[in-house]
Amino acid sequence: MGPLPLATPIPLDHAPRVTRLLHRRFFLSPCSCCGRCRRLRRTMADQQHKAALIAETRRRFEAEYLPDKSDKYDSRDVERLQQDDKWVENYLIWRHDVVDDTLKMIDESFQWRKEYTVNDLTESVLPKWLFESGALFLHGYDKEGYKLCKLHKT
Repeated sequence: MGPLPLATPIPLDHAPRVTRLLHRRFFLSPCSCCGRCRRLRRTMADQQHKAALIAETRRRFEAEYLPDKSDKYDSRDVERLQQDDKWVENYLIWRHDVVDDTLKMIDESFQWRKEYTVNDLTESVLPKWLFESGALFLHGYDKEGYKLCKLHKT
């Protein structure tokens, strides 16, 4: 079927198709006419909800966990929490968007990361026999370009 002339009235059975075409071609704002617009609105609402959860998590972590225990965490982890939305979002996903549980998990993981000096681990710090025995080996790189070590269970 060819394009409809603008002067011709649009039959009702063609209205959704034409509306979708207009949205696609002219980038019209979302409306209530088609599923695509509803999905777009839902996605935008989900993103706003995630952004609000991330902001609340950061605010509450700073208010409830940081004031009296500044040496409890590695400062690099705290800085990353304040700057990296994706990192906070991963904690929220793991705890099903429950901020209280997320804060507890962040607290525990930050303490663990400081105790085991995760931010300072390098290949040279790990015992050489782990690599020689095949128990530990390098396995590619993460998204930020750092080497990944994999522990082989025996």
